[in-house]
Amino acid sequence: MQTNVGDSGWKFDAQRDMLAAQTSEEVALFKRYIRANLDNVLRGLWRSPDAQLEYLGKAELSPRQWSDRVALTYGDGLRVELFFDAQTHLPTLTKYFEGAESGAPGAVLETRYFFFLDYGGVKSPRTVDLYRDNVQTARVVYDSVIFNSAVDARVFEKPATSKDLK
Repeated sequence: MQTNVGDSGWKFDAQRDMLAAQTSEEVALFKRYIRANLDNVLRGLWRSPDAQLEYLGKAELSPRQWSDRVALTYGDGLRVELFFDAQTHLPTLTKYFEGAESGAPGAVLETRYFFFLDYGGVKSPRTVDLYRDNVQTARVVYDSVIFNSAVDARVFEKPATSKDLK
């Protein structure tokens, strides 16, 4: 479990029963992820004054599966590529390079989206797979999605001990 607020955050590792503050590097990685996150990009980060949007043409992701490819490049060099299904126009993949802001090649981080369902009038993927250098690192399967719901600020407060987590 990980929680971030502004320039800080905390993490909980259930296997080791460890509760700790995030390092500044972990917070920076999270902030980069947020800027590359599909939901945030589509909600308006593509309109950022320092961002440039570019159509890159069609790409074949797998045999006979074509996507339209778009790149969003921020002023600091972070470049996020978004792939949209050529028939449904739904997103299929986002990709960016770790460390792109510094010009370093870094690892390729991909998020792949599958099985779009309607949640309150908004289509959203039920399954999301995360990859690092073509190796799957995580899979998230959503049972339900509620957009724009209120969240109690106490959720982000670091508990005193792991036993205080609920």
